[in-house]
Amino acid sequence: MPLPMARPVKIKDSPNRQFRQRIPRDVLTKARGQTVTVEIDGRQVSFRIGPTADVVKFSLRTSDPTLARSINPERVLALKAQGMGASEIAKALNIGRASVYRALAE
Repeated sequence: MPLPMARPVKIKDSPNRQFRQRIPRDVLTKARGQTVTVEIDGRQVSFRIGPTADVVKFSLRTSDPTLARSINPERVLALKAQGMGASEIAKALNIGRASVYRALAE
């Protein structure tokens, strides 16, 4: 079951939506220059966080707002397996703690 994500941003001059999330200050210096891989619609998409970046942003490759707002519960489970708590997962994915608990209960 997909879970709701923070409101995706519409990309200027494009029908597609964009994920955009500020990088927390305590990890900002470690995140810059790193390559991040996310799964979008069953495909692995990699992007690099630039040396001056303060946000993570990438295209969700869909113009459907409902589809763009859904997240995969496997992401929640992967973060839980890394030892993160429900509050940390909720902050990382920009969702409510209740959504995290729902994903973990499935």
